[in-house]
Amino acid sequence: MKTLSDAKMQELKSAILVIDEAKRKAKEAAEAKEQKKRAAREAQSRKRLQKLQKVLEFDYPNAGKDLLKIMQADGNFYYSGKYMEKIVDALIDKRLSEDDFAKVMKGRLAYVFDDKNVGKKFIQAVIDSKVSVLFIYNYLEEKGVSEWYVKRILLQAVADKKLPFKVALLMQKHGDTLDEDLLVKAYMNGSMTPADMGSLLEYGLTFTEDRELKMVRSLIKGKNPVEMLHPFANENYRLGDLACELIVKKIVEGKLSSGLIMRHEWRVQLFDYQDCVLDVLKAVVKGKLSENLLEKIVEDEEVHFTHGVWDELFASGNPVCVKRYLQKYYPELESKI
Repeated sequence: MKTLSDAKMQELKSAILVIDEAKRKAKEAAEAKEQKKRAAREAQSRKRLQKLQKVLEFDYPNAGKDLLKIMQADGNFYYSGKYMEKIVDALIDKRLSEDDFAKVMKGRLAYVFDDKNVGKKFIQAVIDSKVSVLFIYNYLEEKGVSEWYVKRILLQAVADKKLPFKVALLMQKHGDTLDEDLLVKAYMNGSMTPADMGSLLEYGLTFTEDRELKMVRSLIKGKNPVEMLHPFANENYRLGDLACELIVKKIVEGKLSSGLIMRHEWRVQLFDYQDCVLDVLKAVVKGKLSENLLEKIVEDEEVHFTHGVWDELFASGNPVCVKRYLQKYYPELESKI
């Protein structure tokens, strides 16, 4: 095998040593440069931290402006609980203006609620009118609520009329899960109006059947007016079958106003694809309800029944029922009535 001479190999080894040494020196220089930069950043951070600690005393006029500069310089680092509590305390004590607070927390109001104690303190200050409710609105508009304790406190405050209803509406608008039991309780005790409930339903609020029944039973017992039901009679909400059956049953028994049936939207809610129209038919036959109510139901073109229900309506011999049955299934026989 042919090999390089000893002199050539020595020449190459020497060249390698020179290159390796140059690389080592370059690496050391880069590390020294990075260390110097890191030290400078740490020194700058310590300087900002020292200034922040002074700023957080909020004992001079431009403290709010200085706080904004510090927060903007270091991103989210200083939005931790220990700093947020001092900021919130200063806001409550009027040592930090709401305008400066708004600038400091723009797009970051959620940080206020990362610490439960700070969040509770902030909400209580809003309830006590020490801090503007606009901050709650802005917070809800930014991201909605992720912390369950915040949802509970805000909704309870709305139910107690300590915060505007708009708070609950914004929560529902942004898809936050609201406590149904608390809403039902607030609605039944009058803390929420039918118009309020209607607004929540427009944004997609729904109730389980047991909670619907709870509201219906409060009407039956005379604890609430029938108007409380009206928001549920719209195209954005569908009452459960159990609630519809109970309402019709109590109308037949005379314990709820039959005037509900005179309203088209309630006829659709209560009877569309339901068989409880047969209960109305029986009540009419017995003279407990006006035949006019049955007529309103069967002649409403937006109220649909199964073929089986139509057969029973026809079998009753009631002229209105028979006529509508023939119109639907045997129009050629309608003239025989």
